[in-house]
Amino acid sequence: MTGIPIGLSYRTVHFLHAVDDSLKDHANWIGHEIGRFRIHIGKGPAEEIPLKFGENIGPYQGLSRIDDALLLDRAAALQPDFNGGELWVISWRNPYPEAVIDSIDFISENAFFEPFLVAVTVE
Repeated sequence: MTGIPIGLSYRTVHFLHAVDDSLKDHANWIGHEIGRFRIHIGKGPAEEIPLKFGENIGPYQGLSRIDDALLLDRAAALQPDFNGGELWVISWRNPYPEAVIDSIDFISENAFFEPFLVAVTVE
């Protein structure tokens, strides 16, 4: 997914995401780069955030390493048939907070994984 429009300047961008995968042996993939966020800021070079399996992105179900379970508690309260899962959060601090963030690309780089983006919030 490329060209998610932003068009304003922000100090911090938060990404809520996970991976839908069918692999049973996650241990062999820990630390492998499976995708990236590319953030286009003004006329400067794009900033990139690598997505490394088990470190800052993981499967929607399984591999419990995230501390932000409160997000899932809220989801379960809003949707009673919610059957669990894990969403991962990355917070990125803009090194040029006065510059406009033009757009964001969400790039998958591995055929074994299907990363998905749930939300992007800013402050």
